[in-house]
Amino acid sequence: MLEVKNLSVHLGDFALRDINIKVEKGEYFVLAGPSGSGKSILLESIAGIYRHQCSGTVHLDGADISHEPLRQRRIGLVFQDNTLFPHLTVRRNIEFSLRLNINNDRDVKSKLSELSGRFLLDDLLHRSVTTLSGGEIQRVLLARTLASDPKIILLDEPLTGVDSLQKDLLKRHLRALHRSGLTILHVTHDFDEAYSLADRMAVMHQGRLLHTAAPEAMLSRPADKFIARFCGHKNFFQAQAFNGERLVLENKIELKLKNDLLRQSLVSTLIDARKINYSKLKPSTGDNIFEGKILDVFRSPLGQELLIDIGIPISVIIDESLSHPSSQQIDKAVWIEIPQEAVKLINRV
Repeated sequence: MLEVKNLSVHLGDFALRDINIKVEKGEYFVLAGPSGSGKSILLESIAGIYRHQCSGTVHLDGADISHEPLRQRRIGLVFQDNTLFPHLTVRRNIEFSLRLNINNDRDVKSKLSELSGRFLLDDLLHRSVTTLSGGEIQRVLLARTLASDPKIILLDEPLTGVDSLQKDLLKRHLRALHRSGLTILHVTHDFDEAYSLADRMAVMHQGRLLHTAAPEAMLSRPADKFIARFCGHKNFFQAQAFNGERLVLENKIELKLKNDLLRQSLVSTLIDARKINYSKLKPSTGDNIFEGKILDVFRSPLGQELLIDIGIPISVIIDESLSHPSSQQIDKAVWIEIPQEAVKLINRV
């Protein structure tokens, strides 16, 4: 298990502040957040690169490693940039790492064969690393990192700059490593990437850790407006609550709700675009039914996304297999229903 306690780092004008993380043995944990939030600095601090500028502690399997250099921490760090030795072949890069721990040539050859097969590198072993694609470089970096027999690997934006086919292949490799029992701490600015890989994830912003949860919980119950926007939500409204049963959005649209959380008169509200019901005809039953006009239609990773004006613009995501709105339907009248389960109250803005 990796445990970070009250870690703070000051680097010029930027600082990490009181970071606390627990990554369980065998867990795939993702640190996510926008560029400049401090994710890579946190990863490098855990590895020991900024140990002289850090306060707080880092523990691995119960041992305090806060003052140990990277090589002694049993941590494998894969940087975002290519750190392969440019004058060596793929084979020699991996062997270099193997020989730090293995002296027997036969064992080196056996381990090299295992790693090469695992990461589909057999046809690349003779190649100069300067001739490799971005995805191939990442696979060699993973093989070289595992050659050092780490207890945990830290991945800094491993899928950035990799084409979609190589990205899918790398994700399969990472999932396989996870299934083998390896503990992984992965940094990304891409929520979809985090969602597809993580057991748990944490969102960072401006040097602080905002919230930690399972990916589905992070998406379905974001802790604040910043996290909700990072997860891809778009429907945010200032609202006024009345008697715990009515919610008026932007002084224009009234929702009927029964929610014990509606105790404050002024609240910030998120409406989950995935849970709004869409129809070309007026529903015969249901609450919170509104007629609207389509303002825009486009594809999203979750389905077809519509921007609909119901007095306020609201995004609706529908399953493309059920309906196929097109740009020709812009300005057409449609109906939506906003069920209570689609409405979330956001604690902080």
